[in-house]
Amino acid sequence: SAASDPMQLTAVPLFNPEGGYATYVLPGAFVIILHQILLIAVGLLGTLPGADPTEKATDDPSPGPLATVLGKMLAYLLIEAIILPLYLIALPYLYGLPRLGGVIPILIFAVPFVLSISGLGLVVAATFKKPLSVQLVLAAIGLPFFYLAGFAWPTEVIPPAVHVVSLLVPSTSAINGFTRLAQLGAPLADVRGEFLLLWGLTLFYGSIAWILEVRRRRVASVPSWAASD
Repeated sequence: SAASDPMQLTAVPLFNPEGGYATYVLPGAFVIILHQILLIAVGLLGTLPGADPTEKATDDPSPGPLATVLGKMLAYLLIEAIILPLYLIALPYLYGLPRLGGVIPILIFAVPFVLSISGLGLVVAATFKKPLSVQLVLAAIGLPFFYLAGFAWPTEVIPPAVHVVSLLVPSTSAINGFTRLAQLGAPLADVRGEFLLLWGLTLFYGSIAWILEVRRRRVASVPSWAASD
């Protein structure tokens, strides 16, 4: 027996000590929950009556399109500053998940994550325009977003074209980035690609939201008799 196996291998899971599926999936599940909560909330708030600050009957000058978009995105960032640490710092501790990363890199990485989702939510609100449509569409695509991230479903078996499209969803880069920062203890430099991609999505969706806001105001400023003609 010793001759056939002179050096026995003792495998110790470094980042999943229990070897369970829940320990592997929960970190990504927390991120997708945050993603969908914020995305649906921004979409619903953008479609509710009174969501447009230019429609309020006040003597104060209404903010411009760019100020409106940036103001909403920063407001959602302040709200998530309370909610996000609960999901990514407190809950992993309560569930006994591996925690090798620091709090500061997680919070820094969360800034473009929240801003990109906010920009996407503004685009969704401007596209669907009705709260019911926002609820039905975003609730249905939450689970596909989770699998497209390549976390619970291997990236190698996802078609390349589908994987490229999935990069437009903030949760795809965020799940990989947050997992490596929080559970694997990677420094912020090791998730530089995901970090820059989230900033790119912030600029991309923020620009689209600004264009849609400018277009909406131009249509609203046209008199009804001119529109009918």
